[in-house]
Amino acid sequence: MSRLLCSVARNSEPLPVVLERGVLWIGSAAYPLQNIARAQTIAIVPDRARAVRRFVAQVLVWATLAVGAALAVTAEQVRIAQAQVPHADPDQLRHLAWAAALVLFAVSTIRLMVLLSRRTYYVMIIETAGSPRTALASYDEREVSSLVAEVMNAIHNPEVHYETRVHNITNIGEQYNVSGQHNLGKQVAR
Repeated sequence: MSRLLCSVARNSEPLPVVLERGVLWIGSAAYPLQNIARAQTIAIVPDRARAVRRFVAQVLVWATLAVGAALAVTAEQVRIAQAQVPHADPDQLRHLAWAAALVLFAVSTIRLMVLLSRRTYYVMIIETAGSPRTALASYDEREVSSLVAEVMNAIHNPEVHYETRVHNITNIGEQYNVSGQHNLGKQVAR
């Protein structure tokens, strides 16, 4: 199975989900039950190890650049002292290089904290005769899994009536090809 790429919307809203008369309604999107071949729940887990590796690499780059800048300023300081150039302050340049490195380190740290604080969310993917589509996503695995079970039950019993509201955290209509050799990754519907 390929890695799923999905961006989470910042504002989530309760989304009405209704199963009635052989149609699954998720918000304003309609999925005729006879066209649904499969429905499944997939967990989207943030790659925290990758975030830590990226942070360590960035810190090493920032430190290397700061040390390089400090060494360059020191070499320039020697040259300036030999030439006796007025108004040249190598100490200020050295402090500026370290301050820039600290700012970049702070930005990298904040970004790491944001990535580490992301929660796992669960996506309901509906496969029809066409491409698989993400129908909804929620942080509540039980909510999405029970909805998948209700959809599969309704396929065998179209007279079922089911209504709920799901706290949806992503946009409806994103396509995923998550199996086979020709994975598409994310394709946003227009």
